[in-house]
Amino acid sequence: MDLRSLWFRGLAAVCYRRMILVECYLDNPPPDPGEEANEIQSELQDSEWREYLRFDREVNADELQRRRQAGHVCLIIRRDGVLVCAHWSVLGPGSAYIAYLDTTIPLGTAERYVYGALTAPSLRAQGLATRSWQRSLRWAWDADFRHSVSAVLPESRSSLAVGARVGYRQTALIGYCKLGPWRREFRRALPRA
Repeated sequence: MDLRSLWFRGLAAVCYRRMILVECYLDNPPPDPGEEANEIQSELQDSEWREYLRFDREVNADELQRRRQAGHVCLIIRRDGVLVCAHWSVLGPGSAYIAYLDTTIPLGTAERYVYGALTAPSLRAQGLATRSWQRSLRWAWDADFRHSVSAVLPESRSSLAVGARVGYRQTALIGYCKLGPWRREFRRALPRA
């Protein structure tokens, strides 16, 4: 962990948090990522909850139930039958809650918010996350969603790089500053790359 990352973690614990909004507009069908012979993408089924809870240690059964009752969709990838990658989508219209910032963002009819992406640690840096996001965009296109948005910590260079590889672009810095009961949210557009 570098000094800058440590500095922002300290600020986040006390008074300042921020994330980068990344967005992908699906004006045309996304390229088909192709299928790896031993990888299968599907939606998480009720019968797979226990396995998911073992895979994602930051989610408990109550949170998983809340997400499912709210209509969130979890796309998973299995490699040789083992759960190796997952992420969640909030489907518009409505709003998506960003827990880290304790805020919501509006979602239109053909929009979705992607969060909670997780790849098995032993399989990182092998292109699995990129294929997962490509397949996710294909799933969104097939389900008639034309805009995907996600929020990424600026220090998460690998997540930003994966997003850029599959067509997401950084559009805004969002966050808040707070001191005691006072809180001010901000949103600053980022220059187009």
